[in-house]
Amino acid sequence: MGLGQLSVSPNSQTAKLYNFDNTFAQTDGLFLAAAAVDPSVGLAIGASVTLPGGSTPTTITGANIVAAIKAFAINGQAYYFGSGEIRGMKSVPVVGSETSVFGYAAGAKLTKRVTEKVSLKYDRWYGNETFFNQLLENKAFDWFFFTNNTVHSVIWSASNVNYVADGFGAPMEANPGEGITGTFGLQWVTDGFVGGESGVTLSSLSSDDVTLAISNPTIGGTGLTAGTCAAANTKKYIKTNAGAATLAFDITPANDCVDWGVYTATGDALPSGYGTFSSATKTLTLPATMAAGTYTYAVTVINKTGVKGQLTVEVTVLPA
Repeated sequence: MGLGQLSVSPNSQTAKLYNFDNTFAQTDGLFLAAAAVDPSVGLAIGASVTLPGGSTPTTITGANIVAAIKAFAINGQAYYFGSGEIRGMKSVPVVGSETSVFGYAAGAKLTKRVTEKVSLKYDRWYGNETFFNQLLENKAFDWFFFTNNTVHSVIWSASNVNYVADGFGAPMEANPGEGITGTFGLQWVTDGFVGGESGVTLSSLSSDDVTLAISNPTIGGTGLTAGTCAAANTKKYIKTNAGAATLAFDITPANDCVDWGVYTATGDALPSGYGTFSSATKTLTLPATMAAGTYTYAVTVINKTGVKGQLTVEVTVLPA
């Protein structure tokens, strides 16, 4: 046998055993957040991806993947389940083995085919049936599951993913005052055991910052001036009855793949005398003549993956 015919057994390479306190020793045994990302994004640890609004590619790491996913969620290309909303566990993996036993072996030899399974409980399941119907149709997503300091990646095209039928749904358990939570899960195949990527921080996992930012409205028409208000997500205006006025809305970064609406402070349709809103032009038109008083409007915008933005607008109409 020539040297070119020599083969090296994978078992001849010694693997390290980290038997000291490190990042992974500090990992809690549950998933605190999760994300489902459109596979066309190409998001993966080590991948070079241009983030929404960016001009140059970013190399994805454990330290920046949460921020990247949130950016894609705001852009309508990902779903993000933040900490405090979801809780997940991973079952004991199922390790494959050969179908036959040879010689004096005690059992079949193991293979590197490992089947993993994650089960998740989501506190906003009820009312989100449309999203979960996508999973019933086996819609492809790249999935990411977060512990307090790591991320586990499940890339659809490389992992033979399927959603799990057992326990899929939202039971009503006769508990007055308690919300309706539901469960779902998925399983996938890996080539050997695959660990998580470190670099995630617990403080980054909240979904509080996954919102659409409504820009300062543009004033049009006559008789409307901006007031001053230090409250977050609130804009105040003063109007005279000198003529009709308009407020035009937009989000930053701009995105037309969203749905707009304007309601009263209690979420009802605008009553007579409040003016009209055009979702096509994203413009609130205030009539030329309005009764003196304060009018409060809830301006909302939602993208195609359910990320929401809201702005409170208060218009004080002066007496004629």
